[in-house]
Amino acid sequence: MPSQREFIAQTGFLTFAHNTSTTDYFELATMQAASIKHYMPSMPVAVVVDAATAASIKSHKHFDRVIVLERDLRNDHGIFANEMQAFALTPFKETIKLESDLVLTRDIRHWIPGFRHHDILLPNKIVNFRNEVVIDNTYRNFFRINNLPNVYTGIYYFRFSTAAANFFKTVVDLFLNWQQHKNCWRSSPDDASTDVVFAIAARLFGEEHCTNPALSYPTMVHMKGAINDMVPDADWTEHLYSQLDGKSLTAGFYRQIYPFHYYQKHWSIDYDRG
Repeated sequence: MPSQREFIAQTGFLTFAHNTSTTDYFELATMQAASIKHYMPSMPVAVVVDAATAASIKSHKHFDRVIVLERDLRNDHGIFANEMQAFALTPFKETIKLESDLVLTRDIRHWIPGFRHHDILLPNKIVNFRNEVVIDNTYRNFFRINNLPNVYTGIYYFRFSTAAANFFKTVVDLFLNWQQHKNCWRSSPDDASTDVVFAIAARLFGEEHCTNPALSYPTMVHMKGAINDMVPDADWTEHLYSQLDGKSLTAGFYRQIYPFHYYQKHWSIDYDRG
C-alpha cells in the first residue's frame, strides 16, 4: 500500500485551479463546486491551487478544502503537469477528479458503487449536447494512429490503493520525462496533455484495468465544436442557448443529464440562484 495519510472524507470531488493572465480558473472551480453542492449538498469538494492563485482568493465558498501546491511543475513540464499530483494531494480515500471547466447537472452518487469495483476508472466514451455517444475523432488523431485507448480525463475516479498509486507513478514518469517518451509515439504533441498521458498510462497499465465498457459512466458532455456538429474551433455559446431552470440545465433545448464540460471559459451559470 502507498504511505498512509489522513483523509477528510471517504469520497469527494477534486479539481485544480491555476489562474492565468486570461482565465480565472478559481472562478470556474467555484462555479463547479456550486454545481456539486446544488445537487449533492453533503458531498465534500477540494481544490488545488498554486501560490499566486491562493493569494488572489477572496472567498472559499463551496470548498471544504483548499490545497496550496508546494511544488508548481508547469514551467518545467507543461501547463497540465500539476495534474499528475492528484493522487498525492487528494484529501479523500476515493476521489472523483474533475477538470475545472466542467459542472454537474444532477446527483451522480449512484455512480459510486460501480466506481468501487475499480482502482482507477476513466471514461472511454463521451456524449454531445444531444446526449449522443461521440464517434467524431477530429481531436483524437494521436490516439488513433497510436492505437491508444480513447480515454478522457475531464472526469475520472480513483481510490487510495496500491494499483492506483502504481498507475500514477506511470503518469508522473510520463509527464516528467515527456521529451524522451514522446519519441516512442507517432505525431506526438510537443507538450503532454492529461488525456494523452493517461491514455498511454492506460495502455501500459492495461486498458481493462482502467476502463469498463459495460458501464455507461463515468462520462460527460463535451462541448468542443466538431463533437457537436460545428466547425472544430466553433464557440458553441454563439450557436446554442443554455439556461439553468431549478435543477435542470439545458443547452440547445436539450436537458443535460451528464457532467457538462463546457470548454468555453467565458460561459457561466449561477447555481446559487438556480
